[in-house]
Amino acid sequence: MKKKELVEIIRLVVKSEVKKAVKSALTEVKKQSEAPISLTEALSQTKDSDDWKSMGTFDSKDARASFAAMQGGGTNPGMNELLSNPAVQKDESLEKAFTRDYSQLVKAMKK
Repeated sequence: MKKKELVEIIRLVVKSEVKKAVKSALTEVKKQSEAPISLTEALSQTKDSDDWKSMGTFDSKDARASFAAMQGGGTNPGMNELLSNPAVQKDESLEKAFTRDYSQLVKAMKK
């Protein structure tokens, strides 16, 4: 037997064994992923892990305060300061450009 023949035989055997191992590993993974987890199991797994503890607490008061702050009337003093002191100075030409009625211009462009 020559060296090339031996290498080819080893290659075929290894290829066959790897194919079998990969196929069995894939079927095992598929079986594990297809098994649905119940809500109770998911909640118990979450309870057992410590990741959720870093989230803190959030209740309806926090939600109302956050929503009020987004609307500009809330408990976020930094946001109120930004709204009351705009970074851009008032400019009459800009104000006129932003408040102008552009309906006639749009009609002319459509024609």
